[in-house]
Amino acid sequence: MKRNSNKLLVSLLLAWLVMPAHAEEQPVSWSELSDQQQSLLARHQENWNEMPVTRQQKLLRGSERWLKMDSDERAEARRRFERWQNLDEVERERLRNNYETFRELSPAEQRRLMNNYRRFKRLEPDAQRDLRKRWRDLTPEQRMRVRDQMRRVSPQQRRKLLRDRVRLDRRGPLGN
Repeated sequence: MKRNSNKLLVSLLLAWLVMPAHAEEQPVSWSELSDQQQSLLARHQENWNEMPVTRQQKLLRGSERWLKMDSDERAEARRRFERWQNLDEVERERLRNNYETFRELSPAEQRRLMNNYRRFKRLEPDAQRDLRKRWRDLTPEQRMRVRDQMRRVSPQQRRKLLRDRVRLDRRGPLGN
């Protein structure tokens, strides 16, 4: 008897744990959307109820994000979308792969990469161009060594190394 009640308890717990994830994947009828969401998603109205649930959920999440954005964020999102639309399929696939690789990183590694990206974006355009060129000019082996070296040093040491390298580059090869 006790064994059966334990099995029942375990089954109920498992069902309870699975239920919220499953409930999230339920289809949403068009009439359940807010007026703002319906306005944003109007072009999907005709086929909304036949649309796969995963597609509905993706569109709903996107509409919720959009509605929370201010005008500057929306303008930036439009620019990014336009850039995406102008990419060829090979470049889109490369970006998708990079995104998946990023998502598989630990939160600490993701933060480190995002901080590096923000620091790069704060550089003057000429400095960004120079860094890109220098990176492209490296062999794959050299790139791997640079990555390994940068992972081993603290953020403060990394900034100092980069500042020193920029100073040396500005003086030229003879230190002028």
